[in-house]
Amino acid sequence: MRPALRQGNSMLRSGMPHAAASAFQKALARDPADAEAHVGLGMARARAGRCAGALEHLLPWTHALAFGPKVALATATCLDRQGRFDEAVAMDLRALEMRRTSTGALTRLALDADRVGDPVLSRVAIELLWVVDARRDESAFAEAALALRRGDLDTFDTIDAIWTRDGRDDDEFDRLRARAWLDLDDPEAVLAVFQNHARLRRGSAARLMLIEAGRRLGLTSQARTGLDTKVFGALAGVDADTVAVRVAVDEGQL
Repeated sequence: MRPALRQGNSMLRSGMPHAAASAFQKALARDPADAEAHVGLGMARARAGRCAGALEHLLPWTHALAFGPKVALATATCLDRQGRFDEAVAMDLRALEMRRTSTGALTRLALDADRVGDPVLSRVAIELLWVVDARRDESAFAEAALALRRGDLDTFDTIDAIWTRDGRDDDEFDRLRARAWLDLDDPEAVLAVFQNHARLRRGSAARLMLIEAGRRLGLTSQARTGLDTKVFGALAGVDADTVAVRVAVDEGQL
């Protein structure tokens, strides 16, 4: 009977990472060697955008039964946000070892391999995405994200049009659309994308886009508040530091 652990898992599934973290900490106070509680706490912190604290509880427990492919992908995401790009690639490969047909792992591998300067591995991941699902080509999202990273908006727009033509789910692709509008310095379009998609506002990456869009619209105080809230906690990592620096400059705090 581990009620704190059950409570933590339930809150994590309900999208309440801070409450989940508190429950997992209670479980660890009872048993400091509880692997599932460590992994749960790491996942809760990762979803709250606290990657440094998340990795403390994820990396030592990669051998645990609770450390499945979804946890490996969350770990890879945090490693990427911490600038540990080679380790992120290794974690993507670890996720693929556990689930060879994971489109999420292949997509992350395509992006992370490109970031570390391994175009061959990135291309292999893209080609596997072509065939991993017999029903459709799963490479479009990764190709669009890579095009956006390169600043190739023509290719991005072409993939966007194909995505829409094929009637694919817009939710995830809208994150890329929001990023494209931010790159084009159109913060109002960014806010419009998120306005009709409450689910897209979850997660630290979405929070940062919304904060940066608000900052560009002159909402400096709101942007400062958004970087550290009581409900969602403080944003951390390279991207968060970048936005924090911009907000400080806007406030005249050189």
